[in-house]
Amino acid sequence: MLEQYKEVLTVKDLYEILPLGKNAIYDLIKSNKIKHIRVGAKIIIPKQYLIDYLKSA
Repeated sequence: MLEQYKEVLTVKDLYEILPLGKNAIYDLIKSNKIKHIRVGAKIIIPKQYLIDYLKSA
């Protein structure tokens, strides 16, 4: 399922992967349910963090 994506995902990638709206994805990030890393204003998500979230959901 995630093989086509790089090891580091963007929020835009999450839009494509998860069947959720933009606000719901940002809520998951803000609440740290999907762990992430901020680089300046940019949010990046290592693929393993998304896998961990999917396993826990």
